[in-house]
Amino acid sequence: MIYKSGNWLDELLSETVGKKVCVIEQNSAYLEDFLIDAEHLWQTNKDGRIESGIWTEQLSTQLIRLEASAVQADHQSYLVVNKLEDKYNQKQQTLQIAREMLLSTDKISEQHDYLHARLEELLSEPNGSLAAQQPVAQALSQTDLGVAILDAELRLLNCNPALRALFDDSQVELDLPPDKLILELFRAQYPECERIFSTASSWTGEIYWLNPPQQGKWLKLSIHPIKSETQRVQNWLFSVSDVTQIKYLLRRNEKLTHFDALTDLPNRQYFWQNLENKIKQNRPFYLLYIDIKQFKRITWSFGRR
Repeated sequence: MIYKSGNWLDELLSETVGKKVCVIEQNSAYLEDFLIDAEHLWQTNKDGRIESGIWTEQLSTQLIRLEASAVQADHQSYLVVNKLEDKYNQKQQTLQIAREMLLSTDKISEQHDYLHARLEELLSEPNGSLAAQQPVAQALSQTDLGVAILDAELRLLNCNPALRALFDDSQVELDLPPDKLILELFRAQYPECERIFSTASSWTGEIYWLNPPQQGKWLKLSIHPIKSETQRVQNWLFSVSDVTQIKYLLRRNEKLTHFDALTDLPNRQYFWQNLENKIKQNRPFYLLYIDIKQFKRITWSFGRR
C-alpha cells in the first residue's frame, strides 16, 4: 500500500487497514474479476495499462462508484482504485440532458406532423382563398413552429410571426423575406430540391443558415404539397423549427448518447442505429441473439454492473 485517502477503502478492503502489505480477500466480486486480467498484464513485464470501467459497490453507509486501473511501469506493478462519484454524476447529468434533447427532437417531429395534417385538412376544403381563412390563421398563430403557406408557383400567401422570429436578428439585415431565404438555402444545400417540387413530393431535413457575426442556426425544415381532389398541387406548406441547441448538444454527447455511462458499453440506441444502417445497405447479414439465463438472480446476488 503506497497511498490511500478516505475511509471508503477501509470498509471495501478492510485487510488494508494499518498495513502496507496485505492479501486482498474476496470482498468485491468485480475487483476480483478485474485482478485476473491485471495479473496477466503484470506477468508480461511490459509497460502498459488496463482499466476496469466504472462499477458500483454498496457499503454499509453509502453507495460508491469505483474504477480500477492496472499499471505496469519500469518493472513495477501497480493497482489504482479511484472513487469517481463526481465524475459519475457529471456523466449521468450530461447523459440525462442528451436524453431530454432526444425527446425534444421527437416532440418537434410530432409538432411538424400534426401541423401538416391540420393545415392540409383546412387547405383542402373547397372554400376559395383558403390561406386567409380564420381557422388557418388560428392554426398559424397557435404554433411555435415557423410556417409559410405558398401557392403552386411557390409565391407566399401567408406566414406566421414565429417564422419571422426565426430570422429576426438586430445584427443581421436580411436581403430576402424569410420564405425566399428558406428556398434559397434549400436550393443551395440540396441538389434534389427541384425534383421535390417537380414531382410534388414531401421532404424533411435540416438546413444551415450562416448569419455572421452569429454562429449560425440549424433549422429543421418540412415541406409538404397540399393537393386538390384531382391531385394537382394547390399549395405548398413549409414548417420550420430551430434545432441548433439540439444539434450541438447531440454532437458533443454522441458517445454518451450511444454508450452506457456505467459500463461504457454500446446501449440499445446504438444497437438500433447500427441495425438500421445494416438494413439500408440491402445486403444479407446475421443477427446473433444471446439470452442470459437467470439474469435477475445474478443481478440480485452481485448487484448491477
